[in-house]
Amino acid sequence: MDPEKYYTERLSHFSAKIHSTRKRLKMLAFLRMAVFLVTVIMVVIATRWGMTSVIISAITGLSIFIVILIRYLNIQRQLRKDENLADINENEMKALRGKYPMFPDGSEFNDPDHPYLADLDIFGPQSLFQYINRSASNIGKHRLAEFLSNPLKDTGIIIKRQEAVNELAVRPDFRQDFQATGYMASEQPADKQALLDWVSEPAQFNRKKFLFLLVFIPVLTFTVLTLAFTSVISPSWALLYITVPFGITGRYLKTINRKYGMLTGKAELMKKYSGLFATIEQEKFNSHEMASQKQRLNSGNHLPSEATKHLSAILDAFDVRNNILAGFLLNFLFLWDLIQVLRTEKWQSRYRDELPKWLDVLADTDALCSLANFHFNHPGSIFPEVTNDEYLVNAKGLGHPLISAAKRINNPARLLCRRHFTIVSGANMAGKSTYLRTVGITMVLAMAGSAVIAEEMTFQPAGLVTSIRTRDSLQKNESYFYAELKKLKYIIERLQKGERLVILLDEILKGTNSKDKQGGSIALLEKLLRFDATGLIATHDLALGEMEQTHPGNITNKCFEVIIENDTLVFDYKLKDGIARQMNATFLMKKMGITD
Repeated sequence: MDPEKYYTERLSHFSAKIHSTRKRLKMLAFLRMAVFLVTVIMVVIATRWGMTSVIISAITGLSIFIVILIRYLNIQRQLRKDENLADINENEMKALRGKYPMFPDGSEFNDPDHPYLADLDIFGPQSLFQYINRSASNIGKHRLAEFLSNPLKDTGIIIKRQEAVNELAVRPDFRQDFQATGYMASEQPADKQALLDWVSEPAQFNRKKFLFLLVFIPVLTFTVLTLAFTSVISPSWALLYITVPFGITGRYLKTINRKYGMLTGKAELMKKYSGLFATIEQEKFNSHEMASQKQRLNSGNHLPSEATKHLSAILDAFDVRNNILAGFLLNFLFLWDLIQVLRTEKWQSRYRDELPKWLDVLADTDALCSLANFHFNHPGSIFPEVTNDEYLVNAKGLGHPLISAAKRINNPARLLCRRHFTIVSGANMAGKSTYLRTVGITMVLAMAGSAVIAEEMTFQPAGLVTSIRTRDSLQKNESYFYAELKKLKYIIERLQKGERLVILLDEILKGTNSKDKQGGSIALLEKLLRFDATGLIATHDLALGEMEQTHPGNITNKCFEVIIENDTLVFDYKLKDGIARQMNATFLMKKMGITD
């Protein structure tokens, strides 16, 4: 399936549908107004024939008006979803052209102390996360961030996730419907925790005395009002009676307000969750992972879509208390707040254990849809095979996903399981750092269960640590050099614990003088070779390349060469065997007029 053709056709379809729907809404709005005016006229005319005719005219007109209003609201909701679908396809067309700032970049997930996040641009503007994130929910966005921050080590789980991503990739209609439904209501970062805190709260109003009050007080209230209206008792007694229902509500108002505060603004969120659950429930899946996820939703007595829709209705009723007049009347007549608290507690007791599982399924499905969208947008991407051979990574035609296909130069990558390092030398801007990031980001995607940009690839899960973009820290009073030493110490400590690591280092010990840097780099590399580690080291220091002679089989030289033709630098960005011989710093400084 050609993604650009698919998005173009879908955008055209929904744009036309939106245009037609807006016309229908205008017609219904006009019809609604006409029914209202006709009803008023008919009621006025009916006064000539008595009260019965007035009532019949009013009820008939009001019924027609309500039917039209409900129809209008349903179509308006569908219009919002169609507008979301049009936006989704328009944004995907932009993303195919390398423009994706409209998607959340996940900056909140950045961790400067993480082994690789900052070096590989996993989060932040123009990051991998922003490029692939299509989350329909906040919990899905967090789950996708977990996928990229905490790579899987379990081969079986990786394979199952690959199968799920592959299945979802060929179901773009399902993914877009899921995404558009998720865009129907906004979320707050704390919503999930607030729901989990609320659902785990112990019940406080499920005692028999409250059930008695909810029956007895409304009966008593209507009895008092009837006696007052029929002049059996003085109206002053009815006014005095107001203190009874409000006294009962006031007695528990603090607890009611606290419970309501935990659910404030959640009615629309529950409608959204209900729609997302329904989308999953209605789809038939073949992959083990997705079928298992759906089974988790169907394991209870009620479908999650029905249960959350019911909770949304309860919360809508609870929100009526925010209307002063309606809240006053309903609490006076029925102890409204107490009724809604009891309804929420009944929901809690029924679904206390289910809700966390449902949200977990929703988060997983949402995150998997993002990975599936990435695979769909890159028809040439593949799912790397998880093996147990001599290579940790063995790839042909490996490319960086954030570089457009038109500009991207793909290269091979081979990292052995045994202690082995590849020294990557080359001139400035020749492609060393990009190559390290390509290998690193590909490993992150592979261990997340995603497709990768490659012609062929096998890999084994392993820990990943990088030191490519070391930063100093004024807040921590750390120099650039000290920050780098801390990272190297962290690597050694993990190796001493027996972990198998892939290590990606760009220009070791950049913060010291060249002689000290060379001696320290050689000493570090020799120590790394004592452990069961493998990796890539990018460097300008050609002396490191000479270690291939003293450590045959454990060190391999690769390079990116630069050619100077007709007083112009030519980069081909192709990985080659051996040590780089051309350097370009002096040439560039002269070219830019910095030196003579």
